[in-house]
Order: sequence, then structure tokens, then C-alpha cells
Amino acid sequence: MKKIIELKASLAQQTLFATTDAKTLELLANAARVMDFKSGAYVTFQGEVESPLLLVLLGQLRVSSLSAKGDEAPIRTVSAGGSTGAVPIISNRPSNVNVIANRESTVAIIGRTLARQILSEPRVSVALNGLLASVVGRLVDCHGRREFPRAAARVAAVIVDELDFPADLDAAPAKPPSQATIAAMAKVSRETVSRVLSSLELRGLIAKEGRRIRILDPDALRALGNG
Repeated sequence: MKKIIELKASLAQQTLFATTDAKTLELLANAARVMDFKSGAYVTFQGEVESPLLLVLLGQLRVSSLSAKGDEAPIRTVSAGGSTGAVPIISNRPSNVNVIANRESTVAIIGRTLARQILSEPRVSVALNGLLASVVGRLVDCHGRREFPRAAARVAAVIVDELDFPADLDAAPAKPPSQATIAAMAKVSRETVSRVLSSLELRGLIAKEGRRIRILDPDALRALGNG
């Protein structure tokens, strides 16, 4: 009984069940299989048909996928209070990821039948929508960061091509093409152009003066533009 009470308290700390009722927590606590995993141990496997819902009570899990060559591609981490495994349950598909303990972890494991029932409850469903939106947002940000170096090179190349470097660095700054034009020429979004220009300014390659740009380090900018 004491263990059930302690487990209910832990489950109430889960983001997914923060607003759920006591009856649901009781149901989960009685059905959950709590397991400890050593660092590096696999919790679930890619392709697992009946992959469960995983609720991290202690520690941290790593979610990753395997390439055709067998290389691991980390996707995200899940710390205490977080969960993973809902998507394949909702879509009724095998898991498309591996879940590995990043360090010693304690995990509450919920089978698919009960998980599907719980995830359909209104309060849990609202919480799940928020969690999934957050995951998608982080993945988009991560993808953007990975693409950023190539985007920076393309934007720098456009600036190099479009601006005549003054012989005197104290000369009047040149007016660059509009961000929309740079974006079209570099094949990136306007938001990316804005981020790249801010990055170049922080790195001391350019100085933005209103709508104009002063080139501070032509050689470095050319090197970046040349990839």
C-alpha cells in the first residue's frame, strides 16, 4: 500500500497527469510496472510492436533512431516528470525509435491497452497535445540549428557578391539588398537571413547601421561565403 501511495505521488508530478483526477492516478499506480535501468540499458526497441507508454520517475532517457547503416541518431532526452511512447500508441503502430537510459533511471511502464484508454481522457488529452506541440517545436528548432551553418554561408556569399568592399573600413557603409532579396538569392527564409545577420554582427564580421551594413572583416566574410 505504501508503495502504491508513493507511486501515485510520483505520477501526480508527471506533466502528462498534472491535472488528472485521483481515480486515474489510482488506476495507473495499480497497473504500472516500475523498473530500474542502468545507464546504457535499452528500455524499448525500434520496431517493437507493443511498445508501452514510459513515464520517467527518476533519471533520464534518450530517444533515438537507427539509420540504415546502424548509426544512432539521437532525437531528444526525457527527464524525470516526462514521458515518451504516446505517439505509436495513438497511431497504433510499432515504435519507430529506441529508448535508452542515459543514466540510472526508474521508469513506470504502462501497457498499450490502458495507455490508450488514459490518453483519450479529456484532461490527459489536453496535456498530451501541449507536450507533443513542445516536442515538435524543439525538433524544428534543432533542425534549424543544424541547417544554420550552410544558411550562413549562403547568406554571406550573397552579401559578398552584392556589396563592394570599401578600401577604407571607415568609409560610408554600403546598402545591402533587402532581406527578402537576400532570402530569395540564398534560398532561405527572411527569418533565417535576420538570424544570420545578427550572428555575423556578434562575430564582428559586419556592423548593422540602420538598413545599411558595414563590412568589418572582409576576409572572414569571404571565407564564410566560400563555405
